[in-house]
Amino acid sequence: MPRARLFLPILLLALTLASTCRLCADDPELPSLLDKGRALARAGQKLEAVETFEEIIRRAESMPPKYEARDEILKIGPIPPRSLTDADKATVAQRIADEKIRHFRERADRAHNAKDFHAELLLQQAVLETQIEPSDDVKQKIADIKQIILHTVPEDEDKLFKQAQAVLKGEALLKEAPKWEEKKKYLALLLYKECYYTEPDDGKKRELALKVGAIEEAICADVPPHQKKFADEAILHPAWKRLDVIPGHHFIYIGDRDFIARIPGESRLYLDLAYLFITDLNAYPEPGRDAARITVFFKELWDFPGGVGGGRIIDIGHVDVKQKDPSVSNGLFYHELSHCLFQYGMIHPGFVEGIANFGATYAFDALGFRKEARDSIASNYGQFEKDFLGREMKYWRIQNYGPSCGFWLHFLTKYGKDGDDLDWSKYRRFFRLLAEDPFPREETYEKIRYFGQSLAECFGPAVWADLERFGFPIDAKEDPTLIDSERGDYLPLLEQGREQARRGDLEAARETFRELIEKHPESHLAALARRELLLAADQRGDSEALGRLVQELGIILDWKSCGPFYSPAHTALQDVFPPEYEIDYAKVYPNPYQEAKWFDPEVRFDGTMEYKFHYPENCAAYAVTWFVCPKETEGYVWIGSDDKHAIWLNHRLVEKRDTYHGYLFDQDRHRISVRAGWNKMLVKIANVAGNLGFGGRITDLRGEAIPGITFTTEPQEEASDPPAGRGAPAPHEGTSKGVLFKDDFRNKQTIGQNWVSKAGAWKVQNGKCWGLDSKRNVKWRKFVVTPGVEKDAPANQIWLKPQFYKGVKDFRIEMALTFPNEALPKFTVMLDGEGEDDGLSGWTLVFLPGDERIGVRLEEYDRLVFHAPAVPLKRAKEFALKITRLDGLVSVTLNDAVVFDRVHARPLKRDFIGIATFGPQPAIERFTLTALASPKKK
Repeated sequence: MPRARLFLPILLLALTLASTCRLCADDPELPSLLDKGRALARAGQKLEAVETFEEIIRRAESMPPKYEARDEILKIGPIPPRSLTDADKATVAQRIADEKIRHFRERADRAHNAKDFHAELLLQQAVLETQIEPSDDVKQKIADIKQIILHTVPEDEDKLFKQAQAVLKGEALLKEAPKWEEKKKYLALLLYKECYYTEPDDGKKRELALKVGAIEEAICADVPPHQKKFADEAILHPAWKRLDVIPGHHFIYIGDRDFIARIPGESRLYLDLAYLFITDLNAYPEPGRDAARITVFFKELWDFPGGVGGGRIIDIGHVDVKQKDPSVSNGLFYHELSHCLFQYGMIHPGFVEGIANFGATYAFDALGFRKEARDSIASNYGQFEKDFLGREMKYWRIQNYGPSCGFWLHFLTKYGKDGDDLDWSKYRRFFRLLAEDPFPREETYEKIRYFGQSLAECFGPAVWADLERFGFPIDAKEDPTLIDSERGDYLPLLEQGREQARRGDLEAARETFRELIEKHPESHLAALARRELLLAADQRGDSEALGRLVQELGIILDWKSCGPFYSPAHTALQDVFPPEYEIDYAKVYPNPYQEAKWFDPEVRFDGTMEYKFHYPENCAAYAVTWFVCPKETEGYVWIGSDDKHAIWLNHRLVEKRDTYHGYLFDQDRHRISVRAGWNKMLVKIANVAGNLGFGGRITDLRGEAIPGITFTTEPQEEASDPPAGRGAPAPHEGTSKGVLFKDDFRNKQTIGQNWVSKAGAWKVQNGKCWGLDSKRNVKWRKFVVTPGVEKDAPANQIWLKPQFYKGVKDFRIEMALTFPNEALPKFTVMLDGEGEDDGLSGWTLVFLPGDERIGVRLEEYDRLVFHAPAVPLKRAKEFALKITRLDGLVSVTLNDAVVFDRVHARPLKRDFIGIATFGPQPAIERFTLTALASPKKK
């Protein structure tokens, strides 16, 4: 036999043997399953063959067998679909009804805003008729709209009624009414109602009531032609008749019949495979042949140009039904599919979209689209490095999409390489460990440590240092050793002690918790055990033990509180209320619902307190304490809050945690620097709904109480800055060190020489500088995507070149802004920015005009930190803006109106100062930057 003819069989035999070896090394039963699947495929039993290969993918621990089974499925081609079950048909009917209702309601809102109430009525009636289970809320809405229609009397008919009422009475008035039933129904209705109210005879009243009801129905049914057309455009839209359904293997497709028929079978096959690989990766419950499929709805009338996924639903909006080659095997569908299949966004909200990007990246790689996978990795990881690691942010503030996806990809690309390939099996193991998380919900700090432990078990101990660098509350030096020793006996001891306490065997519980403390004295578990001892001591009435444990834990019992303060804008955490700039126990502050005043809160033995305000929704309360420390100490403040919280230490903002939740012990841990002598701590709790309260404690870096620390509610001047006057410009302006830069815009070349334009366009003429564009050119809230919500981004952005002020963080900015006519300014000023086209890349002051007032936001990157919701300001042609930044405190005045008074905005590592406008106005007439020095500094 010629050598060339021998080569191919030998090669195939070698590949088969290599494949068999790989399968045997993974699971000894996989080779026989592979043979079984191939035999089924040769016999034409495609669905059975596919399900056999799916089993290989789910059972294989490593990636090569999965890829081999994938290739066998691809050889078979499109998977035969399962028929629609009765449950599937009910799901599809509900999905179509929901989409009709969404569209009808959207149009009804537009009709209401245009005061086209007849059109709104028709659309709400269509909602009611479309609902599979008619809603009482919609019925009430329809009744309300009818009342609006009936009370919207045309002016001319109202005038005629008043004339008739003045000259006609009784029978004469009743005879007048029928004349107008056809031409002026409102007039006839008013006349009949007048007769009804003046008619003493009950029999005639009943007749009049029927007449009134008939005319009311006629008025509601008498729809003006343009309103009828508007409603019919939605209710009778041809898209509803074109809807059809195509069942698939793991999906059901809903949309225009011709459109969904054009989706290539190969494309649907890849989406089925993506479903298979992602569910295998993240330990999603294995679907059987009869499991509910995911419905994919291609929506022609939904204006959102993207997709939304979750549960068993994927919605695709703004669909062009004439598209020739629609595909479901691309990043959009893999992303939305991941929303349906991943359940790990609870680690922090910023991970929700990141895990979906991560799932899409995995799908590309697992399906063999290596270029697309590498491009996705480069894009997402680049955003992680630039927009998260390149900024000063903690893990719980990680942004959605690219940055948080890059976080997940970091461990894989750094510690999960298998030659040139990525070993996704490490994440397969990680997600299974995460699903087995043994820690109860209340141990939230422990959940973060377990998250790290699971990563370390899969990717190696180096991940601890990474997590610490990424802003996680992780101590890289202690966690790798401690958590390994904790895992074996922590939960049994903890549960044993809790069960003993529940039974009332407090002595045995105390011994169990003491054993836990002795085994792990430097662990946070010791704090949890001490808290259990504290609860047991309270049950026993052991005041001596209570006092000792409170001291050992560093629990704060001494607080003075002030509240409630209300935020109509639902930004109570960010709104600046008086206790942030003055502590005066004698003052009382008026509020819309009840006055805010200082009081002694009822603090429980464990340091927790709950505020019992009459109207707790969307309000804030403050608590202040002073404490003396023998020496400078680095430590932590631990806090559990219901709901959100902010903490200041010695007038410096430690952190603002804008997360809605109930109280959990030690839910958050923040690093603090305690100075020797007196310190002042201010805590703010902002409520959304329900209960309002918190509890806190202070420890050193080992988690142990700081020796010698004592607390009081008596104000200590040593720990207090001079009082700030809210009604006048901030008095603390520092000493001038000289002008760094000044521009009166007489030089037309200043844009380019001194300023750099990164978005929009700018013009300098006649001593003024203004933006030329009105389009939203500035990158704005890059990682926020909300269907139907327009981001109000600026149009024009310039940055002052940093050569004039590089490294200078204490300065004063003075600007003169002008308008051709009296107005209120809308613009932004950026501090510590990155100098690119992102308008939220440092600290950004955003000025938003209202009615004879202006609202101002101070945002750190893309997070609202301070908010002045309504600064009184008159319209004018000229505005003088002054921004003073000194020792990390920022004060802002606009035409002498105080916007912010020494709010703490810590300097960030970038230097750029920038300005952005939302259109051609306002113009900048003067800009001066002056270096400052603090009087405290020599």
